[in-house]
Amino acid sequence: MPSRETRRIKERLTGKKDEKGKIKQFNPLTIPSVIIIGLVLLGLIWWGGSRGSVSSGDIVFAVYDGRPVSWSYGNYFARKISEAAQLNQGIEPERMVSLLLPYMIFHTAAMMEAEKSGISVTEKEVEDYIVNIGMRESYNRADSIVRHELFDTYREELIELKVLENMIQPYADAGLQDFAAAMGKKERKFRFVQWLYDEYPTQEIIAFAKEHTDLFRRIKLTPLVIQEEGAAREARNKIITDQSTFDQQLEMIGTGESGTAASRDWLTFHSLSDALGNKEATEALFALSQGQISEVLPLGTQWVIYRCDQPAEAADLSDPNTINEVKLYVTQSEMGRVETYFEDRARAFVEQASQSSFSQEAAAAGKTVYQSGFFPINYRGLPFLKTIESPSAGGVSLTDAQYDSVFFKEAFSLQKGELSAPLLLGQKVVVLEFVEERELSDTELD
Repeated sequence: MPSRETRRIKERLTGKKDEKGKIKQFNPLTIPSVIIIGLVLLGLIWWGGSRGSVSSGDIVFAVYDGRPVSWSYGNYFARKISEAAQLNQGIEPERMVSLLLPYMIFHTAAMMEAEKSGISVTEKEVEDYIVNIGMRESYNRADSIVRHELFDTYREELIELKVLENMIQPYADAGLQDFAAAMGKKERKFRFVQWLYDEYPTQEIIAFAKEHTDLFRRIKLTPLVIQEEGAAREARNKIITDQSTFDQQLEMIGTGESGTAASRDWLTFHSLSDALGNKEATEALFALSQGQISEVLPLGTQWVIYRCDQPAEAADLSDPNTINEVKLYVTQSEMGRVETYFEDRARAFVEQASQSSFSQEAAAAGKTVYQSGFFPINYRGLPFLKTIESPSAGGVSLTDAQYDSVFFKEAFSLQKGELSAPLLLGQKVVVLEFVEERELSDTELD
């Protein structure tokens, strides 16, 4: 079942390829920002670009003024794709790249202009930026490698903001200033309750497992992974004609992914089917008897031959490990089911609370009532406006909503004391109650 939030995001997002052509060079600091963004986003894009490698592991999607816009492990593009994929589960990778590509080209242009103009940021500025956008806790929790990658990502974001600021500043007028001030002038505070996806009931997990027992069948296999198809077919022929044994071929030509301790563990039908991308081939593997050898099968960019070490067996739903496996599958591949379950409960909560009160229904439902601080409409966490507060250690907040336009539209449309519809935020569903609104003075805005 696809995620409802994914469907909603798909409806909101559109992507259209423009006529191919090399991006023209421009100086962002010499023309209005609207024209720049229009040029970059609406037409002067080399879509598809070069699919070759700049260096090992790099994938080039476009070229701007001679500079490749590329993906490589841990770089800015990779992190932005990863962030978008987490927010929009279910959108195909090619679609995700095409949606992000116009922005990435603009980002590349901004970084090149920063180099030409000598725009840079200090370590202290980046650290302050991390705090301002509400990411301090997750940044501090990351290991050193990820933290280094995150720091580079935030550094580039901040440089881009500085370039944009320089672009806009010469054309700033009273109307623009009034608009920015109006956005930040009114702040609202909310109470809220939440339903965490991690709290999805075990009985629901078991019910799903009973409906889909075939997915959780398991088999024990040893893979022989080989780089070339021809070599794989030759190896299989030697094995089935008794010119060699599976173990001998494993030792002689198997890659580092062959026959590891982990690979010889039990494999479920759904995990093997996902790895191979072929349900029929997976069914054939699950029909193997002990000691039998599979056909040569494609495995990503390599080829694989499996030996059956223990035949397939049905899922044991009395085994806690099986239930954990099912839960992991449901929360990763059937998120729509989880969302629907909690949305239904949140909707029932709203109906009941409308007949009594938010506090009474929260107590009856066993829900803790949390309270946000004051914040304005600040979609995407613009640094010159107040953002949703980060939680204290172990605390609860609404920071997942900072980049959700649906949340801001719903939250700032409520009348005082009114409850929101159920809102999907990250790994939870929340219901808001609008508590209070305040208007900041010009001095406070400054």
